[in-house]
This record gives sequence, C-alpha cells and structure tokens, in this order.
Amino acid sequence: MNLLIADFGYGDVKYIVTDEEFKSFKKGKFPNAIARVSTFLDVSEYTEDNIIKFNGKKFLVGKEAIMHNPFTTRTFSYIKKYSPLLLAKIIITENIKELSGVVTGLALTDFNRKEEYIESLSTFSFDKRVVSIPQENILVMPQGYGIYLDFSHEKGEKIPQVLIVDIGYNTLDIGYVNEKGKFSLAMSRAYQNEGVVKITKALEEFIRTELTSVQLPEQDIKEALNRKRIKLSGVEHDLTEMVNELSEEYAEYVMNKLQADYEQILEKAEYVVFAGGGARYIKDYLKDMGNVFIPEEPEFSNVRGYYYGAKGE
Repeated sequence: MNLLIADFGYGDVKYIVTDEEFKSFKKGKFPNAIARVSTFLDVSEYTEDNIIKFNGKKFLVGKEAIMHNPFTTRTFSYIKKYSPLLLAKIIITENIKELSGVVTGLALTDFNRKEEYIESLSTFSFDKRVVSIPQENILVMPQGYGIYLDFSHEKGEKIPQVLIVDIGYNTLDIGYVNEKGKFSLAMSRAYQNEGVVKITKALEEFIRTELTSVQLPEQDIKEALNRKRIKLSGVEHDLTEMVNELSEEYAEYVMNKLQADYEQILEKAEYVVFAGGGARYIKDYLKDMGNVFIPEEPEFSNVRGYYYGAKGE
C-alpha cells in the first residue's frame, strides 16, 4: 500500500510517493496542465497510454497537455474538480497498485472549504479503475504549514515566531507560526494573483512588445521564465537580463508588502522562510536580511513538509 503526498500548485504538481512505514521515498513533478480531448483536438502523436479517461471524458495531463490549450488553473473549483485527475496521473506515472491515503494542502484562501475538498478526493474513477480512500485517511494542511515543517526538519527543532512566505504561481501566501509554536490562521493571509504570475505577465508583455505580436500560451511564458530563453520563428532569444530585472522588482514588491502588512512581526520573527517555486527567482535579492531561510529546491518545500507531518515529525 502506498501513501501519496501531493502539492497541487497552480503552476506545477509536486508529489512524493511512500509506503505506509515511510521506508521508501520517490518524488516528482509535472505541469498542472489539463486539456480535454475532443473532436477538434489532434492527438495523433499520442498513444492511448497518454490519454486518461475521467468522468466520462478524455484528457491529456501534464506536459502532454501544454501545447493543446490547457484549462486555466487558478480557482478552487478547478482544484476541487481536477485534483482526482491529477492524482490519477501520479498513480499511472508511478504505477501505484493500491493507495492507502493522501496528504495534501489547500491555499489559505480556500482552507475553509477543506471538507468538500476531502470529499472530492475520497472516491473517483479513471480509465477502468475506481479509487476509494476513507476520508479519515485524507489529511489536508494549510499551504505554508508544510514549509514550516520542512524548515523545522532542517533545523532539527520547531522554532516559534517564524514568518512563512510561500510564493506559488498564482498565490502569495504568508503564514505565521506564533510564539507558542502554533500556525496562526488569524495572522496569515493569502494574496490572489500576487505570485510568480506577476512576473510571467510582465515577461509576456515584454515578449509581445519587443519580440512578437503573437499571443503565446501561458505555459510557453512559464517555460521562457524558467529557461530565461525563448525560441521564436527558429531564433533563440536570451531573456536573462529581463528575467533578472523582473525578479529583482518582484523581490522588492514582496518585501514592501511584508513591511506594510507584517512590520511588527518582521521585527520579532526568529526567521523569515521564503519557499515555493517563486523563492528561487528572488533569493539573490534577499541577502541583506540576516534571518532569511530558503530551503533547497524550495518548490518542493510544502510537499516535503506534508511528508514529515504525515510521519508525525
């Protein structure tokens, strides 16, 4: 029996597959991209193994979906409806035969809908397979708390008064672990459309203004941001200078927001932990802060923390 631990980020799905005794550990990620297979979609380059049948319809998921007009990925309704399909993708990829439980998280803006999210994950079917998981075996944590657990594992102790800055693709989540070592939802905030998407929108505008008038898919812009390069009409364009400039501006933007909304907490925080996929874009511009902690592979910090939380660490 396997335990599946997943962070269904709006940009990428990050996951860990382990056994019930936590003796095995395998991680992976893929783009959170889903495209409906219809009469109007040419999927001749794919075999049936690439297509997942879900809720009576056919879908491409992950990298296979990127070039086929994938769905927008920025609402709770999307996460609720399609997280089971994303789980199916992991089950297929990792050849999981039996699933004992799921550990995942929800953005702070959606955490009050945790129960309906658990219900959506508990029973689903894909291809010719039915997956049924007891609801008590589905653990949902606030996004950001996973980062704190990952940070605590790295430090070897649970340190109080830690400010957590989780820079996802769509959301900027700010969490606070208070002086009692408790994750305070009351002192935590979530900012929609304030994550890496701010950088990608600015980069998209630059590309459309300076390089091409063609409206490029969002996934193409994300790839250009990651590679700091883009190929258009057979010509490779170096975007390093622009990406660095936008990353520095975004780091300033995040710090200004923290100063405005968390000034007193910043003064007494033992650490400010920056994680999520966006942390790697701004880490070089935070060196003047002495109490900053940025984990290795910060995009995996939440899912690693969920793993440690499931272990009871």
